[in-house]
Amino acid sequence: MISHSDFDAFSRVVNDLAITLLRDDLLSIRKIETKSDLSPLSNVDIKIQDIVELLMSKYLPDASLISEESFTEIDSSKSTTFVVLDPIDGTENFISGIPIWGTGIALFHESILVAGCTLFPELGLIAKTKNIDFEENINYRHIRKHANNSRIRLFSSNSHWKEQINQFGDENRIFGCSLFNLSHAALGNGTYYSSDTGVKLWDIAPALAMALENELEVIVNGIEFKGQFLDPNSRFMVQIKIP
Repeated sequence: MISHSDFDAFSRVVNDLAITLLRDDLLSIRKIETKSDLSPLSNVDIKIQDIVELLMSKYLPDASLISEESFTEIDSSKSTTFVVLDPIDGTENFISGIPIWGTGIALFHESILVAGCTLFPELGLIAKTKNIDFEENINYRHIRKHANNSRIRLFSSNSHWKEQINQFGDENRIFGCSLFNLSHAALGNGTYYSSDTGVKLWDIAPALAMALENELEVIVNGIEFKGQFLDPNSRFMVQIKIP
């Protein structure tokens, strides 16, 4: 069972990361590369990953990092605690100057998802599980939780629309950032549908932790999700449904 001190350590990582993401110099784009899947990778993605690795060495030295920009394989013999990181989700938005992008970070312990946080520094917004202690003097506002059932349907921007169109209702949103879509869905602010090409673990883990905490129905590849570890090599079709 994870200890309170481990939650404190993860909270420290999240708080220090949140402060760092507000630095204007950090977000300076100097280089953009194209990955094998033709998606962009900026030097800022790498800088954020390096910052998290440094913070983990300070606060969570026994944990292993699973990051979108460096993942190769898991060595479970070294650790049973994993930090899952998406340095920048919505990189297309980020490099285009659109502020709807975010950094997601989640904590798995003994194959169970135990905490998650999403940070949207240019919007000044945060969403997190309750077990992460967040310093109130840090300049972020919590995403507002909708009081009633929302009619909003949130879709992945890379959806194949011919297949998705039958699911459209009167109110649909496509923001180009899975973490932004999912964070709102995890608070009950809309129903989320991933694309039929699927999403990766780092795209979804932080928000899934929040959705479970809020007792929402989470479906992953057609099966109810209970917090179990998901293979970082695989893609997943995800839905978060409002009761």
